[in-house]
Amino acid sequence: MEFICRLLIWSIFIKLCVCQQSSVQIQKIEADPPNPNVGEGLKIRCFLINVDPFAQYPTQVLWSIRRFSQDRDFRILAYGGSVRDTLSGRVSARKESEEVYEIVFRPVQESDSGVVRCELANTEAQVRLEQIINVLVPPSITYITADVQVRAGDPVTLECRAQGNPPPLLMWIRQGQEYPTSYSGVYTIDSVSRDDRGLYKCVAEQQTGQKQSAENYVNIFVDFDPTVICDQIIVEQVPNINA
Repeated sequence: MEFICRLLIWSIFIKLCVCQQSSVQIQKIEADPPNPNVGEGLKIRCFLINVDPFAQYPTQVLWSIRRFSQDRDFRILAYGGSVRDTLSGRVSARKESEEVYEIVFRPVQESDSGVVRCELANTEAQVRLEQIINVLVPPSITYITADVQVRAGDPVTLECRAQGNPPPLLMWIRQGQEYPTSYSGVYTIDSVSRDDRGLYKCVAEQQTGQKQSAENYVNIFVDFDPTVICDQIIVEQVPNINA
């Protein structure tokens, strides 16, 4: 009798271990490419382990998208081979295999930057993994000061604004001389002189990835009083006619 009890206990223990080992888990989540450029395609895969294809209830994967620009979730449900698309056909989800589910953006937009979550929807425990999506946007100059005409001695302020992701650094360049302004794009000459006149270039440059840049130009015209420049001074003595 004691032997039978021990056998039953071991049988129950083994079944519990098998059940625990066979429970579906999310192994990893991957984005391809990790940091997509705006307009490109983006694919995110969710890899599962311990999937039982003969389970009574098939695996149900829920995708959630929380954009940084919005305070709400968009949800796409991939159940078996069926898909419910909630983003007007641009984003879709599908079951690639028993172990791999994917969500595809065609194309990815700047507003898609955010957190994508893969979650097992039909489990008691919360099984989920997240992937941060950072959509890269090339820089573009949105504003630059119009051409300026001032008098010598007056102050001059040049302003340049740009956008992009990551935010671009701004600098002014004149005749090869660089004037960095960090992210402000503001360059001031307290007292302009005739030597400051000419063409100034604003450059917006990203420091990561392919280091893309944009540029635009502004002219400074300086009004100044005329000056007399003598290349050579000749001094002559006038003869004394009274001598």
